[in-house]
Amino acid sequence: MKTLLHIVVYIFILMGLSGCNSDVFVEDFQPSVSDVTLEGNGDSVTIRFKSSNWDLLRVYDYYDNSSLYYSVYDKDGNIVSQNQSPVLEGLGKIVCDDIIYKDKMVDFAIERTHPREVKITVNENMYSSLFQFCVTVSNEYETKKIYVSITPSDRYIFDRITYSLDAYSYTDKQIEERKSIVVNNRGDESIVTNYIFPFKDEHRQIQFTSNNPEAFNLLADSKPEVEIPGIVDGHLVMNGELA
Repeated sequence: MKTLLHIVVYIFILMGLSGCNSDVFVEDFQPSVSDVTLEGNGDSVTIRFKSSNWDLLRVYDYYDNSSLYYSVYDKDGNIVSQNQSPVLEGLGKIVCDDIIYKDKMVDFAIERTHPREVKITVNENMYSSLFQFCVTVSNEYETKKIYVSITPSDRYIFDRITYSLDAYSYTDKQIEERKSIVVNNRGDESIVTNYIFPFKDEHRQIQFTSNNPEAFNLLADSKPEVEIPGIVDGHLVMNGELA
């Protein structure tokens, strides 16, 4: 009888412990990687989790790039929030599309299309150094971090430059003093002869500018030839001259 009683007591103890554990047990949702490097010329990675037991996805920049522009979309493609600290609840997508805004030079997206998967897609990183950020996923008990680095993209190379002459003004009478010479030949004993070439140092200055100070930093070191206009009969014309 004592043995039976002991068995019953043990069973109740085990049932009690099992009931307590079921209340606090949290299934591990560890990601397949915790540190990843992506190429800035267009790259992607799919990160898988052991479980789907998490709800929130956030993005934190390594540095204080608070001016970065983020858009958050739900699973149906509807906009949830814009231009603020990005937080995604459930399925959906976070997009950093700063490349379309002035002076913003990074473009990537973080998408959760499956409860156990997160895909990071890079379009471009036009900064000259690594762009780094941290993706965190969490539930009410725990947070997991994934550190992401994006390498710099290749610089742009001009394929061609086209422009309309009607959009620009010019002057063909601008005089700039370069150097001067003074000749004194008033004496009767000798004759001073000097040869002057007034057009020897004549030149034209062609300057390309941009309203965006970062624009030319996006270019490779190559210096492409560009057709420049000449002045014929007081008018700008294209005559095949390159600079």
